[in-house]
Amino acid sequence: MGFNTTVVVMNDMLSTIEKDIRYGEKLAHAVLTASIERPVSVDGARSAIVVATHHNHAMLPILVGRNMGVPISGAVDWAATPEVMELELLKKLAIKHGYSLRRRPR
Repeated sequence: MGFNTTVVVMNDMLSTIEKDIRYGEKLAHAVLTASIERPVSVDGARSAIVVATHHNHAMLPILVGRNMGVPISGAVDWAATPEVMELELLKKLAIKHGYSLRRRPR
């Protein structure tokens, strides 16, 4: 039970984060705000952004790069193996974009 939150931290800003004694408070506020709007900057310096908050029973795929994160629709079953989750996500994305999948003959 509960929720998980994905945060992208800009590694170049770690010294700023380390010196900010209120950073935990700012992060908590950004996480709470992320349930309403996304993405949310943790502070004005953009040391980190809150990308997504989701229920912990779902595995939410997120692309991370270019100082941001982008959730991809298609949460998958958390109890599956990584290989099964990859295939499930691939199928969901194919259907969403109007494609069908079939295994190549071996």
